[in-house]
Amino acid sequence: MKARTVKAAVLLLALALPMAGCSFSKRSASIRKAGRSTVQAEQLEALKIENAEMRKKQTRNGVKIAQLEKRLADAQKKQQRFQRTMRSNFDMMEQSVALTLSRRVTGEAARTAPSNRPPKRTAEALRPVRSSSDRKVSRPARPAKARRTPPAMARKAPPAGEKAANPIRRPVLSAGKRNTPPSLAEKRPAASTRVTRVGMEAPKTRRARKPRPSIAVDADLSAPANPRKLSTHPPAKRLYEKGFALFAQKDFSQSILVFMNFLNRFPNDFYSDNAQFWIGESHRYLNRPEKAEQAYRQVLRNYEHKSTLEGYKTPDAMYRLGQNFKKARRFAQARQFFRALAERFPETSAGRRARNELSMLRMKTAANR
Repeated sequence: MKARTVKAAVLLLALALPMAGCSFSKRSASIRKAGRSTVQAEQLEALKIENAEMRKKQTRNGVKIAQLEKRLADAQKKQQRFQRTMRSNFDMMEQSVALTLSRRVTGEAARTAPSNRPPKRTAEALRPVRSSSDRKVSRPARPAKARRTPPAMARKAPPAGEKAANPIRRPVLSAGKRNTPPSLAEKRPAASTRVTRVGMEAPKTRRARKPRPSIAVDADLSAPANPRKLSTHPPAKRLYEKGFALFAQKDFSQSILVFMNFLNRFPNDFYSDNAQFWIGESHRYLNRPEKAEQAYRQVLRNYEHKSTLEGYKTPDAMYRLGQNFKKARRFAQARQFFRALAERFPETSAGRRARNELSMLRMKTAANR
């Protein structure tokens, strides 16, 4: 009996132990879950706090970035203004150097060239020249002045009652006639008429005006369809200044080489149209009008047609082309370029000079008519 009871107790214990272990494991799992939830809650709170701090830092950084962007924009604006002023000052310096150089070259040419001016006309040369025949026809003979005789040789009056041996006959004066000797009165024509050369010549007739030949509008006067887009290249400025320094020193052949090197390396730089224009100027001073014309035309063909106030050389190239045509006595083409320049860029110095050239051409054509 005792053995059976012991066995039954052992079986009961064996059955009770796994039941107790299951309940203990369940309790430990719940405890673990509760601990985990508290840790996660704490971590979540910490993350929320960190996130709030990060947002505050982000807002502060955003404000700083906005301030830096504003400063950067202001600095860029100042830099652009400085570049514009420097570019305009450099362009003005270029124009002054070119003007002084052209004056020197033209003055030297005027000193060395023989003077073709006619001699100044003096007052004697300005008097009209008349032939001897004109003088005879136009001017009547003047009466000879009566010589004064001394009182000793003068005839004495006859005594009273006696007649003079050779009485002096005086002509009877009529109204409107002068007291002239009869010998001179017979020689003088009845009606003296002043005959001049102008009266003898036939009246002049005006020449018929020749119709002006119609010339097609030059294609280079219109802006190019696809002009080059220009940008800034920092190393290009030194090379450009080197070429312009050679040009100012009248070393035109070397300046042409430097400017051509500049165009090969930097064809789309802001100073490329200026370099092309100075190539034409160098050819002009070297007395190469055809190459100068080609260089000026490249300025009009490759780049935008804008004013010199914006840094472009369009007006100067148009003026030089008009001068070349005028020098070659192609007045119609010169008038075409000067008129287009005066109409499109009237505020520039080249436009004002073009107006003067147009007025001079008008005066020349009017004088030839």
